[in-house]
Formats: sequence, C-alpha cells, structure tokens
Amino acid sequence: MQMRREWDLAELTSAQLSQLVELEKSSFSDPWSEELLRQELEGELSLCIGLLREGGLAAAACFRIAADEAELLRVAVLPAYRRQGLGKRLLQEGARLLAARRCRLLYLEVREGNAPARALYQSLGFDAVGRRKDYYRSPQEDALLLRCELPPWEPQAAGLL
Repeated sequence: MQMRREWDLAELTSAQLSQLVELEKSSFSDPWSEELLRQELEGELSLCIGLLREGGLAAAACFRIAADEAELLRVAVLPAYRRQGLGKRLLQEGARLLAARRCRLLYLEVREGNAPARALYQSLGFDAVGRRKDYYRSPQEDALLLRCELPPWEPQAAGLL
C-alpha cells in the first residue's frame, strides 16, 4: 500500500494564479477576479499561503497586514478536500506566520448563517466583536466580525534559534 504524500505549505506567487482562480470559482458564489487575486499575490501587505500536493493547489488563505493587525480575506478548499482539516491547518499556519511578522490581532468576517465556518473559527479562538449589516450578496446576509489574539512570536518555539 502506497502512503499519500503530505501537503506542502507554500507562500503563493503568481505561478499559482490560474489555480487560485479555479479554487475561487469552486468555493464562492461571488469569486474574486483574476486581477484582484493577482494584486493580493503581489501586494506588499498581503500574505497568501496554500496547501499543495505535487504542484496542485487544494486550499488557500489570503491575509492583509496593517501595522500589528491582520485580516483574513479569503480561505478556500477544493470541494474534494473539504472536511479534512485543510482550512484549519491554513489558519493555524497563517496565524504562526502573521505572529512572526509581529501581528497581534487577526480579524475576519463570516456569514452569520455559515455554522460550520463559525464553529471552526470559534475552535481556533475567534470571538464575535461586531456585525456588518447586509455585508454579503448572493445571497444577501449579515456578516459577523470576529477577532483572535495571536500569541507573541517566539523564535525559539518556531525552531529558528
């Protein structure tokens, strides 16, 4: 019996743009355009990470950094790989990388009716701190604003010293 290869975590570049576009289309009712995704991949204040196997992108998360805070802009997993912990792993790795960049808070918006996502975020330490009325379209729905405190970054714990 052959063992399946583990997922490779990588910071995404324009080399994965076409795969990221397809991931968006399979994950969202209002996917971002190729140009918006390109801007995130190339942005100085952006961090886009993905889980790949043999070069194929199965999941991605994009964050925007401002001073010592960050926002999760997108997280997506291909339908064939959902419910396998890939989204959770991306968020945990993203939090680690953001802490290394001296971020102390991470924010996100989530559809009020998206119970599975809300449960995931709660399990990772996110708390509701606000509501954005009619934030989402297709279908129209309120967003809950969630926040999580990131642990202080310690180079020793990251295995860097």
